Amino acid sequence: MSVSFTARKGRRIAGVGVAVAVVISATAAATAAATTTTAAKTVKACVSSTGQLAVLSSAGKCPSKYTPITLNVTGPKGATGAKGATGAKGATGPSGPAGPSGAKGATGATGKQGVPGSPGPSGPAGPPGPSGSPGSPGPAGPVGSGAHTLVVETTSVIDASTQTYTDAATGLTVEAYCEASGAADLEVFDSGSHPKVGYDVRGSATKVAGNAYEYAGNVGFQAINGSVPISVVVGSPVPPYDFGISGSAGDEASFDFTVFRKLTNSRGFTSWSSLTVSGSIDEQSTYCLTEAQVTPTD
Repeated sequence: MSVSFTARKGRRIAGVGVAVAVVISATAAATAAATTTTAAKTVKACVSSTGQLAVLSSAGKCPSKYTPITLNVTGPKGATGAKGATGAKGATGPSGPAGPSGAKGATGATGKQGVPGSPGPSGPAGPPGPSGSPGSPGPAGPVGSGAHTLVVETTSVIDASTQTYTDAATGLTVEAYCEASGAADLEVFDSGSHPKVGYDVRGSATKVAGNAYEYAGNVGFQAINGSVPISVVVGSPVPPYDFGISGSAGDEASFDFTVFRKLTNSRGFTSWSSLTVSGSIDEQSTYCLTEAQVTPTD
């Protein structure tokens, strides 16, 4: 160790302050310990002129030719030594416990609107809705080209009933008429939709009861006795343009005839049009029935 000491006589001993290697026996160490000051900061010893150390006597005195000295237990602070090399990295310590949750942060700004997603699949069909209320009837449609049935019936003396059908091709109207205790009548007449020209009627009529008859406006009446042919040109060479089967109380008859009419249009073209009429009349005092099936044949 580095030792500095001072002679008891108050003078510095030559050679003090040098580094001295001292080997102290166990006994000397114990004696030296016994002479240590109570403050334990200095140690009492003896040194010769040649630098030899000696142990104090039991009386605390130095041997002959030795000078008493006081040795500092702790020498003065030496200069800071050079920085040592960095030691090896120590092993990673264990993870510490989780810290407490932090305070809730402020709400961030609203982000931009995302792009629209693709359409989802169609949902299942819903249950049928309740039925709507019936609509109002539509207007009557145009008369078709097929067969047309005319049926009129009365059971009262004061009532009369009429049904008609007008054929566009021939320009003729077929009318069924009935009046109880009056007359039962099936009549064909010009509708006025074409230039008035005559037409031919060909067929037959059959009496069932009473005295029914056929008539043509320009020819007159002809009784239906049994089954009679019908062959008449109506409205030619002179009008009127009506033809019919008629009966009064107690008369009953059936009929089947075809009407032919030759028409010329505004461009001078001539064509024949026709329609077939079949049916019956039944006139009684409290009952009347006229029915007919009218069928255009071209």
